[in-house]
Amino acid sequence: MAHFYLLLNHYMFAPTINLKQIRACSPVVMTSASHAEDPRSESGQAHITKMKLPPGIKERKRYVIFKLVSEKDRQFSKEEILRGCLYAIHSFLGDKGMSDANVYLIDWNENFGLGILKTTHKTKDDAVVALSLLSAISETKISVIPLNTTGSIKKAKEIIRSLKSVEKAIRNKTEDKNKTEDKI
Repeated sequence: MAHFYLLLNHYMFAPTINLKQIRACSPVVMTSASHAEDPRSESGQAHITKMKLPPGIKERKRYVIFKLVSEKDRQFSKEEILRGCLYAIHSFLGDKGMSDANVYLIDWNENFGLGILKTTHKTKDDAVVALSLLSAISETKISVIPLNTTGSIKKAKEIIRSLKSVEKAIRNKTEDKNKTEDKI
């Protein structure tokens, strides 16, 4: 049976820790390396594992699918979009609201201007409003259109795939129309 120890915050990010160095409490659990299959058991080293939260305490995630339309049809990098989204959410919600929202840009497609933004279920509406208030990135006027919200990343990526196929069909149709007009 493994012995459980609580670590100092100082040691949370260390890859291995000597058991003799442990002094206080932290939310990270360390199991002693007394297992026979562990090659580090002789040296007194241990593994660090994160504690799992019960399902009732865990924050529920929401994925906001959005389309970004720019004035000059400019393509933005993922870093520019993330910076713009974080700026918009920070200016709308403030420091505490932004930390509560726990926002992260999961996916960004430069060619189609489609993205997936992760947030919590309690702050989903605030994040959508903050995104729609975003008006410029890197001095280029833009408009952010929230398209859909879902609770699973799999469903969000499925929606993005279907939107891409529709966008491709529209682009092909307009190209064909332009070619026929040029021939006339």
